[in-house]
Amino acid sequence: MGILLSNFNSTSIDTLQTIHIHNEQSIPSLPLSLSSKAHLLEMSDLKLYSENRLVYSKVDHLVIVAGHAIYTSNNFDSPQKNESWLLEPYQINQIDAFLMHIRKGLQIANEDPHSVLVFTGGFTRLKANDQSESQSYFMVAQHFYKDLFESIRQRVTTEILSRDSFENLTFGICRFRELVGHYPQRITVVGFEFKRKRFEGLHRQAIRFPAERFNYVGIDSDEWNYLDKNFVEKGELLNSFLP
Repeated sequence: MGILLSNFNSTSIDTLQTIHIHNEQSIPSLPLSLSSKAHLLEMSDLKLYSENRLVYSKVDHLVIVAGHAIYTSNNFDSPQKNESWLLEPYQINQIDAFLMHIRKGLQIANEDPHSVLVFTGGFTRLKANDQSESQSYFMVAQHFYKDLFESIRQRVTTEILSRDSFENLTFGICRFRELVGHYPQRITVVGFEFKRKRFEGLHRQAIRFPAERFNYVGIDSDEWNYLDKNFVEKGELLNSFLP
């Protein structure tokens, strides 16, 4: 395992594996149609990766796009509209950021042939039935950014179990390991700029991944004004950093 570095050691890896296995064991509590459908999606990717093992033997860069919402429209004509997504009240007018995250992840993976793009995010909304955040992003990428997506189709997958940002990172690493057969040497996370400190200052340090091999790409909504940014930054401090 090439990732057994001085700061990211076997204890860190064992912890990640334990977290992922524990969470997988909770799947039977979900509706059967949800868990089985998600399992089939990921099993198809396992087959894809097993057939291309030589290609992935040189992959060392994990690109994570953290999901934030679930796409519910019956078509992909207007993914930029609020009504196409199942949103929390505070997520209204954030759709442009979701789409920029998806596009940026695709661009980064296109620029690096040694990367795998993992859309992360689980089944966070009861009203969404059998749809996860990561599957939503995957399908939007597939239909709305078709050219970028198709050029790296063999290097794009989903992680369907994570429920928060820490699990976006840790389960994303586990998903990379599950498919490629080894741990990443480099990690790039694409998300909101206001979450940068959370990922760099809390999550990365918690798993002891080397800072020089970790990159965070922050993109906030163009729709936000000064008051919006001030509100989300205060919320981030209150909900993510303070006890």
